[in-house]
Amino acid sequence: YLGRPRLRALAGFTPPSHPGWRRTIARHGLSVSAHAARVAGGDVGVMRRLETLGGVLTLEQFRLEQIMWAAGAAAATSLLLVLRGIEVANLGPSLLVVSISAVLGLLARDRSLTRQVERRSESLRAELPTVVEMLAMAVSAGAGLTGALERVSRLGSGVMAGELHRVLADVRVGLPLVPAL
Repeated sequence: YLGRPRLRALAGFTPPSHPGWRRTIARHGLSVSAHAARVAGGDVGVMRRLETLGGVLTLEQFRLEQIMWAAGAAAATSLLLVLRGIEVANLGPSLLVVSISAVLGLLARDRSLTRQVERRSESLRAELPTVVEMLAMAVSAGAGLTGALERVSRLGSGVMAGELHRVLADVRVGLPLVPAL
C-alpha cells in the first residue's frame, strides 16, 4: 500500500551521486560474480558442461543467463519485501536478503546446467545399445564405418543421432574420424 509513510520514505531514497559510485558498484559486482563463478566450478568447469550439452550456449551467454536469474530472484524478493511492507529502519537486513537471493539465483542457474548435463548423459547411455546394434547391422550389411555412422545418424533420432551427425560434419571438413569421435 503506497500510502504508508515508510514506503513513501523508501520511495524517496536516491543513491549517492558521488562520481565513483558506479565504479564502486561495478567493481564489487564483478568481484562477487568472480567469487560466485569460483564457488560454482569456475569457467573451466562451466565450459566443460556446456560442451557436454553440445555447445548450445557460449560461456558468455551462460553467464548472462546467470545474471538474469540472479536479477529475477532479487526482483522477486524485493517485490515480496515491498508487499510485506518493509520499514526504512530494516533496510539493511532487507538488502542483505535481496543480495542473498541474487546469489542463490546465480547458483540456481548453475545447478540447472548441471541437471541438463545429467539428463543428456542419461539419454546418451540409454540410446547407446540401440545405436551400437544399428551400427553393427550396417557394418554387417557391407557398409564401412563412416557409411554406417551416416546411416545411423540419418535414420536415428535422439541425442546420440545428433552427436553422430556432429561427428560426421567434423569428418566432412577434414577432421580424422577417431578424433572427431
